[in-house]
Formats: sequence, structure tokens, C-alpha cells
Amino acid sequence: MKLRMPSSPAAVATPDSVAHVGQTSSAASLLTFFALAFAWSWACWLLAPALKVNHPVASTTLSLTGGFGPSLAALVVVAGVSGGAGLRRWLKRCLR
Repeated sequence: MKLRMPSSPAAVATPDSVAHVGQTSSAASLLTFFALAFAWSWACWLLAPALKVNHPVASTTLSLTGGFGPSLAALVVVAGVSGGAGLRRWLKRCLR
């Protein structure tokens, strides 16, 4: 089977890759998700050892809360892109 390469990069562009008014591109949404998940998780995980000596319960709680960074980031991104109705549809799919 022989693969043919397109003659120009413009030949592979699809109309679906263009963001419409009121919508963000999937690349921007993905970047936002990773940035939020990383920031939330690592902020909790880096702060937890600083509290460990004086507040061991708070330190443990922060360590556990840091693990929810990707879930919280997904909630924020879905709500931001799809609004409340989209968030409800997404949560229904998650809880099936």
C-alpha cells in the first residue's frame, strides 16, 4: 500500500479545525486543562510538606486534594467551553 503526501500543508487543513464564534479550539481547551491540572496538583503537593510539622491533618488533606487536580480542571474547562447545560450533559455521561 503506497501513501501519497499532499502537495501543500493547506491541503490537509479541515474546516472543523477552525473555532467558531463563542467556541474555543480544542488545542486551547487542552492546554487550559493541563495548565489548571498541573497548577492545582503541584500547588497542593508542594505546600503539604511545609505544613506537615505544625498541621499534619492539613498536610494530609492537601496531599489528597492535589490528586483531584485533573478532575477539577476538567470541570472548569467543560463548564467554560460548554456552559451549564454542557456541564450537566458531561456529568451525566461520567456517572452512567
